[in-house]
Amino acid sequence: TDRFGHQSSRFVDSVDLVSPYTKFYRLAEHFNPNFQKTLMIGGGAYVFPQYYLKAYPQASIDVVEIDPELTKLAKECFSLPDDPRLHIIHQDGRSYLNQNQEKYDVVLMDAFNSISIPPQLTTKEAVRKIAGSLTPEGVVLVNVISAVSGPRSAFFQAEYATYQSVFPQVLAFAVNRPDLPEMAQNIMIVALKSPSKPSLESSSPDIQAFLQNISWPQLEAEKGILTDDYAPVDYYMSQILL
Repeated sequence: TDRFGHQSSRFVDSVDLVSPYTKFYRLAEHFNPNFQKTLMIGGGAYVFPQYYLKAYPQASIDVVEIDPELTKLAKECFSLPDDPRLHIIHQDGRSYLNQNQEKYDVVLMDAFNSISIPPQLTTKEAVRKIAGSLTPEGVVLVNVISAVSGPRSAFFQAEYATYQSVFPQVLAFAVNRPDLPEMAQNIMIVALKSPSKPSLESSSPDIQAFLQNISWPQLEAEKGILTDDYAPVDYYMSQILL
């Protein structure tokens, strides 16, 4: 265990994070190492929340999942434990953000895991709500499926620009092939509430490997930002299938 109460890398490596993109949520350790409280929007199979409970014994996590049946399935089939550090809220993610009064050190967005994306979570208004839910050194990590550039990059380009319109520091990490920016893949957008320039060096070999996947997108101005009045995410995502 390190000085923040996080488990050693040997322990971390023994926890099974099957999907490569879920490993990139560990970048929260680098960009806000003192985190104590996390919000995750989209529970999925609750793989990362289970990892979180084991890897960060001094931290708690709130998970907002719209479908209680997924939570039931995770408990029945994936050994999701009852834990006082895990608080599950069955609610639409945007509705939760709209009324939330809590402050989080980390927000993890895992609601964009297919070509069907809830547009109400992609917009500038939603991103402002996320920013308002963060502590001053807070960080949000957003998993998107898109390309960094080229004909399949429309959703990433628009979402990246949307986060840039709210946060002073926004980075992107191509999960699978940073050398192939036109390939559709998982991309982790990392937005920092602090204006201080972050370090891209880590003494942890696995975190450093994630940091080396950084992408420097050249945004296409015509995509613009997403708003509650204009968020054509279904159209953007349909281009990935072309």
